[in-house]
Amino acid sequence: SFKEIYWNIFETLQLKAVWYPMIFIYTYYIFQIPNGAWTNFLVEGLEFSDFELGLLTVSGALLYWVGMMVFKLFLFDSGWRNIYLFTSLVNFVFSIGQVVLILRYNKVLGIPDIVFALGDSAIMYFLWAINSMPTSIMFVMLCPEGSEGVTYALLTTIANLAWSVSFDIGTAFTSIWDVSNAALQKGDFTGVLYLTLLTSFLQLLPLSLLFILPNSRAEQRILRDSGEKSWLGGVVLLAVVVASIVITIIYNAALIMF
Repeated sequence: SFKEIYWNIFETLQLKAVWYPMIFIYTYYIFQIPNGAWTNFLVEGLEFSDFELGLLTVSGALLYWVGMMVFKLFLFDSGWRNIYLFTSLVNFVFSIGQVVLILRYNKVLGIPDIVFALGDSAIMYFLWAINSMPTSIMFVMLCPEGSEGVTYALLTTIANLAWSVSFDIGTAFTSIWDVSNAALQKGDFTGVLYLTLLTSFLQLLPLSLLFILPNSRAEQRILRDSGEKSWLGGVVLLAVVVASIVITIIYNAALIMF
């Protein structure tokens, strides 16, 4: 029955094997704040065409697939903490590397804008793919028998809600500095520069919680099989889900209305 399914889900959320690592997962994703002015910078500031934007999307999708294959073939048995640490630090370097494009140093180096942007975007998608795989494996291992689909959907929803909130934060950040189309068209990229630096450094903060993430399937299995529970942990996790939904709805409704 539905009652039994949802009770099993709440029982699952109370497990320390679930709510404890989900603290890290949610925090990590919510701090992956995108630069809300980046696409406008490419279009209005660097005059990228629709074709060039399409190239960025296609190359990103291709490298995402390559990243998943690399994980499967070479990194499947690697420590999850090491994967998060390595991909986060390399992603930070490439995120900061966008400053080169903003300050136009790539022109000094003789690198066309589209070539630099393609490399930067593709590498970040490649890293995101590798980064996401340990989380997916962990979610599969946490699903109880009989409600696998519902539980997996719930766990991925929590992660996706964190992404949604991070996008809302990124949009809100665009009001801190002038990143309007008018400023970009005049060649004033100062706001984009500051926004890039802010979002890049914020992405590193969740690494301070890396110690609470299980380091492997074996560690996750031990934590799961221990059966340790916390009613408060389950309630807090549910509260985070509800709060994220409410914040996302209110913020986006405000954007539409005002």
